[in-house]
Amino acid sequence: AARQAVQKAFTLSMNTSDNNHAEAFAVPPDKVLVVEYLSCSLRVSSGETVYADLATTVHGVPALHSFFPGSSFQDGGVADKRFILSVSTRLYADPGTVVTLTVRRTVVGSASVPNFPCSVSGYYVDAT
Repeated sequence: AARQAVQKAFTLSMNTSDNNHAEAFAVPPDKVLVVEYLSCSLRVSSGETVYADLATTVHGVPALHSFFPGSSFQDGGVADKRFILSVSTRLYADPGTVVTLTVRRTVVGSASVPNFPCSVSGYYVDAT
């Protein structure tokens, strides 16, 4: 009963001129967020690499946590590569702070990356 499940689902996109897309959400002022899982799935042009950053604040100190996909595979043709980012973790965020998820790619000017899913899940606990 002390843990209150939370799941934030996002649909991100990157135009040809973008190398990242960020989404943010606020932690309620009376809760601490515990992030336990991060997941993204996207297809990019061959030669590109992607990774994700999750920015949190704990005891007033901001930190950036980077996550890299374990592997990738060809998908949808010779020019496409699919990255699956699926990471168990344990990160915290203070009450009333903003958590920001940013997905980045290494090449700008290649094909757009429309409507790819990402999610952050874990639980809230009451702040003491």
